[in-house]
Amino acid sequence: MKKQFWGVLTAAVLANGGTVQADPSFGFGLTYVFGGDWAVGVRVFHDDEPESAVLALGLDYKFGSQSFRPTVGAAYLDEDFYVDFSLGYDTRLQALDYGIGVGAAFETQTPASPAAPVTAGDDTATPSGDGDTGSSDGGDASDGGDSGSDGGEITPIDGDSDGGGDYSGCGAPVSVGVFPVALDC
Repeated sequence: MKKQFWGVLTAAVLANGGTVQADPSFGFGLTYVFGGDWAVGVRVFHDDEPESAVLALGLDYKFGSQSFRPTVGAAYLDEDFYVDFSLGYDTRLQALDYGIGVGAAFETQTPASPAAPVTAGDDTATPSGDGDTGSSDGGDASDGGDSGSDGGEITPIDGDSDGGGDYSGCGAPVSVGVFPVALDC
């Protein structure tokens, strides 16, 4: 019986070893072992994606028989908890047993939040990371645009804070924050 358990455990590890491409996650929980015993233990899940079925390897300590119980099983993994069904081997009784457990899950992925919509008139940076150039963002400070005084704006050196009209474009001297630069086109 002991060789069968280790054979199943080895086969599960080897079969999964070539296909593992996700990060593992971990758990700590309580297991009811069929036959009337309770156990506390740790689990390692093959994947960290929440709301999915995963393979689990673990080690429990059984209170009734006062022994350790290595386990292999399947679990439902959520963001912060898991529920598993496990096949274990009681090292003191030298017998296979089954259990169902629940516990806290750690190192799981957080679900991606949807991107916030961008509305017209918002003062946002361009994808290249450049700041606004004053009135080209849809207006001045009174209608949702930028006043050009927040340090991240490109303003002409001559002190004009509206960002437009005083220079002809490419190569004109401007300041970015406190550093004068020339715009390349």
